[in-house]
Amino acid sequence: MENQSIELTLFYVLSVTVLLLVAIIVKLAIGSRKLQRSHDQKMLLMKQMMVHLLENQDAQSTKIRLSEELKDRLQQANRSLSNEIVAMMHDFIETLTQNDLLKK
Repeated sequence: MENQSIELTLFYVLSVTVLLLVAIIVKLAIGSRKLQRSHDQKMLLMKQMMVHLLENQDAQSTKIRLSEELKDRLQQANRSLSNEIVAMMHDFIETLTQNDLLKK
């Protein structure tokens, strides 16, 4: 009888241990799923942020390119105007000289 009592006690201890281990495994699995979902959400947000940053980078690159093109055009216009002003000054001085209006 005593042997049977020990076996029964051992059975209960082992059963409780197995149930406890199963409960721990289930709890860990649920925690792992929650962590995975949280990680997936963070990754989605990071991907969206990267797309947004890439779009902004493209827009800024376009603005820089347009700015450089405008700068080049303004430099060309400045050179052209400078050349025209110098030519007009030469024509003006030549006209003054021909009409003897240039004071020495």
